[in-house]
Amino acid sequence: MLVSVVIPARNAERYIGECLASVCSQAFGDTGAAIEVIVVDDGSVDTTPDLVRAMAARDPRVRPLYQANAGVSAARNTGLDAAMGEYVAFVDADDRLLPGALDALYAVAAASGPAPDIVSSLLRELYPDGRTVTIRPARTCRVRDDALALLIEGDGIYNSMCGKLYRRERLNRWGVRARPGLRVGEDALFNLEAYARAGHTAHLPVVTYEYRIHGDSAMCGIPKAEHYARHLPWLEGMREALSALRLREAFFRQYCDSHALRMFKERGLSGVLRDFNRDARPAVLEGVDRTKLRWNARLAYAAVHAGLFPPVYCAALTARRCFDYAAGRILRLLRRRAKE
Repeated sequence: MLVSVVIPARNAERYIGECLASVCSQAFGDTGAAIEVIVVDDGSVDTTPDLVRAMAARDPRVRPLYQANAGVSAARNTGLDAAMGEYVAFVDADDRLLPGALDALYAVAAASGPAPDIVSSLLRELYPDGRTVTIRPARTCRVRDDALALLIEGDGIYNSMCGKLYRRERLNRWGVRARPGLRVGEDALFNLEAYARAGHTAHLPVVTYEYRIHGDSAMCGIPKAEHYARHLPWLEGMREALSALRLREAFFRQYCDSHALRMFKERGLSGVLRDFNRDARPAVLEGVDRTKLRWNARLAYAAVHAGLFPPVYCAALTARRCFDYAAGRILRLLRRRAKE
């Protein structure tokens, strides 16, 4: 079986060599899988095309494609259109796969039982000082709707297109493609449409992918004072996608929370209390059929409609942060005593 790895690359001469080495060195065990590596150069003006051509000359599995600069989403779509594998994985040119990553993911996909449409895994962030942080889902997801709820809220695992395998035939049948022109949240909108249509999904609780965090990273370029504003196109795209999928009512509360959390990260609790009703409430309520809401979502809807959601959200967030702080203190104390 073939796994297609799609790598969008623009001016990536500093990292593309290490990225390609991590992909091309992937070894498969008993699964019998093989890889093709599709590198889509998105109008680079440095030596990236030369480096990719040199790698392709040494390894016939590497397929270089070239396009005028159109953005990472367009480059991913170009690679996906050209892919021939049963499953497809996306890797950014400044990141790398860990050894055995594709074999581990494909083993889950090839295991007995219904073949999953999506297999996810854990991610790791690598910082310039060598420090690493493992990214895990906020909670364990047993069913598709749990993954969708986390995705809408902004979960670091389910929002990312990286560290996953997608069944290519399903993406093509559903017409799922990345949305060009979106600078923040393009991964999340892609995954929202993919997970919403997926039948069976699986999660591998193992780190398979390493993000390189540096000054040019997409999220590093967002000033705190612009966090909510920069995420508005993503939030609007999410609302449109949920409406098209007829899921606005099913995930009404999570969509409210996503608006509030983005606003909190920019403006703090006082900003949510002051600005949510003015800046977010119209978008949150737009297109929602109250009669289709579940009972618990109706309570959230009533609070938003009455203008009471901001204090409720802030109280819940404060209580959660206090609980997490207390639990962390207790855990550290128990660990210290265990060492003694």
